[in-house]
Amino acid sequence: MITPFSLSELEKDAISEVFNIGISRSASSLSQMVGKEVLLSVPKLSITEFSTAVAELNYAAGQITGVLEEFDGSIAGNAFLLFPRDKTLELMKLMYPPSMTEEMLLEMEEDTMTEIGNILLNATLSSLSDILEEKIHNQIPKAIRGSVQEFILSSDLAKSNHDHVLQMDLTMGIADANIDGEVSFLVIIKSIENFKEKLTQYFGLPLD
Repeated sequence: MITPFSLSELEKDAISEVFNIGISRSASSLSQMVGKEVLLSVPKLSITEFSTAVAELNYAAGQITGVLEEFDGSIAGNAFLLFPRDKTLELMKLMYPPSMTEEMLLEMEEDTMTEIGNILLNATLSSLSDILEEKIHNQIPKAIRGSVQEFILSSDLAKSNHDHVLQMDLTMGIADANIDGEVSFLVIIKSIENFKEKLTQYFGLPLD
């Protein structure tokens, strides 16, 4: 088992800002796609046991349609974009002409969700890569449907020997559309000392 790591409040704030920068950059692109403002919550960061993170994410998401993107490098883990099953079709109706039937939209669901996930998740991982000044290797995003838990437990993250993860969650809403989704990252940090050093250099944090 890997010993749990700790972060100061300043370091937690800095990490939250990194995620916020990445998601905010991509939210404008999604806004153009749906023709409405995309609203983002303040990122929520925690260090938690892997099993707890899986259980909480699975409970919160329920039966979903979404995207999973696995990544590796100096940090590794899973990135998720999740929508309740009944909201996915409503989201797609904002993106495509009214002439398209529900059957046509459902046929495009997987490709559309992958495209949205690619925009949102890759932008955040790109921000992390820039700040850490290290390459993060992204796998091809894949559409998921059903229970989140089954996809997490089959990922490389579940096969690692890290029993604690850095969990970052935020909600994403479409203005005036009653459509809410969740963006979640489960991250393992392979070198906490290097990670903290990069945060210190980028944000000018005080040294321990």
